[in-house]
Amino acid sequence: MKTHIFGRIQRGFTLVEIMLVVATIALLAVIAVPSYIRTRKRSQAVSILDGVRVLDAAITQYTIENNRPGSQAISGSDIPSFLPYIKTNSNFYTMLPNDLLGNPYILSTLDGVPKVSASTFSALSDAAPLDFWSPYYP
Repeated sequence: MKTHIFGRIQRGFTLVEIMLVVATIALLAVIAVPSYIRTRKRSQAVSILDGVRVLDAAITQYTIENNRPGSQAISGSDIPSFLPYIKTNSNFYTMLPNDLLGNPYILSTLDGVPKVSASTFSALSDAAPLDFWSPYYP
């Protein structure tokens, strides 16, 4: 906008114009941030669920190849037995026995399904519905 002061032309923005730009940016931020947070939580949930599926497949493969009874109890200390059945260069491999949020996976028996911890489930359940987690929710 041009203004004339004492015969000179001054160029610049008025305070109202600057405030409108700032208000527009703030409005866009208010719309975008919750969507970003929800999307981030959803991607974390997908990553954790993928890890549980990989762990489930590794346990199944271990059970078959070593002729173990399915009713044999397992715990987090047994995870090194399953590591040969998991891709070594993955982030999941380096984080075991914990998930992406640092909570341990829940293991019961060789024929049982590994589960996510209750704290992981409660932290991410608002981004992913209950049927998303089935059958791996606590």
